[in-house]
Amino acid sequence: MIRLKVLRRAVALSLAGLLVLSGTAHAVPAAAPAYADYAGGGRYSVSESGQWAPPPFGPGGVPVLQFGHRDYVPRSSDPNQKFPFVLMTAGVGGDGRYFGESYAKKLASRGYAVRIGYGAANLTFVTPEAHLSSLGLEITQGRAGELARRADFSRSALVGYSAGAGASMWASATQGGVAPALGAQIPGFRLAGAVAMGLPANYYAAEPLVPDNLPFLIMYGENDAYGLGGVSHQAMHALAENKHQTIVGVRGTDHLGPVTSAPVDYQGRFFTLMTAWLDGNLRGDQGAREAFRVKDCNLVRADYYTVYDQTARARR
Repeated sequence: MIRLKVLRRAVALSLAGLLVLSGTAHAVPAAAPAYADYAGGGRYSVSESGQWAPPPFGPGGVPVLQFGHRDYVPRSSDPNQKFPFVLMTAGVGGDGRYFGESYAKKLASRGYAVRIGYGAANLTFVTPEAHLSSLGLEITQGRAGELARRADFSRSALVGYSAGAGASMWASATQGGVAPALGAQIPGFRLAGAVAMGLPANYYAAEPLVPDNLPFLIMYGENDAYGLGGVSHQAMHALAENKHQTIVGVRGTDHLGPVTSAPVDYQGRFFTLMTAWLDGNLRGDQGAREAFRVKDCNLVRADYYTVYDQTARARR
């Protein structure tokens, strides 16, 4: 009887050992990325500073000269913690609130230091360079504000909407040698990516000047009367086939898609892709990078997007 009990125990232990060995031999697959996470805010509370200027247009639709910014910075108990930097630029008709505020708050809560920069309504194209120069002066003159102290400028991106998207493209082109002073006054500045939403058609002329290795995400509404519409991806290949670019056409929306949240949350679709893309290029999120490379259908949903195209360099 004792021998039988010992034998049963030995068999049970052997089976348990086999189960353990089996579990180690076949690793559990990694969980799929939670793409819904990219749509919302993050774990940080956010510090806000800076003043909004008056509306950009005065009586009779005359542009009002104005220049300013508003900063959104993650709050952290570690005073030495640095966050990737994003400079957002609105279009000709916006003072920043119209486009950037909802994006900026959520990005900052996810661990990005964000400045919404705006300028004279008829001089939108100069605002990225002007705001980077302003940040550089803050630092070199010893009066760095919270954003300048907490931003990791070696991981910087330009994000723009409409004419602000064109401004971001032009500013990105300066990295190609046209005016190589972009960010020069900011110690360690490196442009690691750019995002254009609702890019007007005339700004594509700058595309061949953008550095080949600069990751660039271009998103537009399929019914955007100011853009190239459904031929945007063809233009990308014709003008910049050797560039590092991803282009997405958002189904069902027009030029106002990036700022539309009802009755369809088009803004959420733009924001989700933008955030995943920034995480991949500024944070080194390999899961996000791979999702774009293989056109993961859970991120680039067929019912949300009409066009999805990448240059060969972006797929590497």
